[in-house]
Amino acid sequence: HWNQFGAYIAYLEIIKILSKEHPLLSPYSQDTIDFTETQSTMGLANMIEATYLTEQKTVREKNPEFVKSIIISEPSNGYHETAWIPNSQAPSALVYHDSFWYFNLNDYLMLSFSKTNFIHFESTQYLNSKTVEYFQPDIIIIEIVERNLQNLPVILSLLISE
Repeated sequence: HWNQFGAYIAYLEIIKILSKEHPLLSPYSQDTIDFTETQSTMGLANMIEATYLTEQKTVREKNPEFVKSIIISEPSNGYHETAWIPNSQAPSALVYHDSFWYFNLNDYLMLSFSKTNFIHFESTQYLNSKTVEYFQPDIIIIEIVERNLQNLPVILSLLISE
């Protein structure tokens, strides 16, 4: 998964491309983000419970006060978070994602959209045109790590069917 800095770079690129069609989108400046350095067991070392193997990890402190969010605890991944910026005129987004998005990248995207809903793409109960109609997003983002790209045609067909 991306670390905080890798996710920030991906965020900048996503906003840069989307702002061509949606000029109210602008990236949140890295200068205003508080980061903390910690030592942590990560990745493979964590999976094999080798907690003595640590590496430096950069953590973003917290959301700025202007961003509101609710994390929704739901079994089997699913619809897990909604974030909004009160009185924002920026476009809204519905984000279908895998774990690469969930770890760090959603923390940045919620800084630029008026409202962002995050749904894991394996949650087939939300992978349909009714969900899109319910949230009425200005932008739909589908993020899939390359090893899962074979799922993209199915995901697209579910979103545009009915």
